[in-house]
Amino acid sequence: MKIYVAAHDRELAHNKSEELKANGHEVVSKWHSKEFLPTEKHTVEERFEIAIEDLNDIKLADCLLLLSGPDRYSGGKFVEAGIAYGMNKPVFFVGRRENMLTYLFEEWQE
Repeated sequence: MKIYVAAHDRELAHNKSEELKANGHEVVSKWHSKEFLPTEKHTVEERFEIAIEDLNDIKLADCLLLLSGPDRYSGGKFVEAGIAYGMNKPVFFVGRRENMLTYLFEEWQE
């Protein structure tokens, strides 16, 4: 299965991606395996290119796995989950339900 991993925590996402690959899945999200720079360190053009790359990775995925943290964090993970959900792709989560809309998603069972 092709999976896009969405999370606030880059290291958590990278570790989960490695676990998924070890279990025979293909992880199509790339953001967690790249050098991290805060948004303000990128030009507007770079931000757009990064957003398009993430969008294209979501399009490649069969499903999205949302990794929730112990606290409430804003961020792109909810936008990514919403895009996948809007594309009628299954969205699963690991962790706690951070907001009401996560009740639309199923708990990840492996």
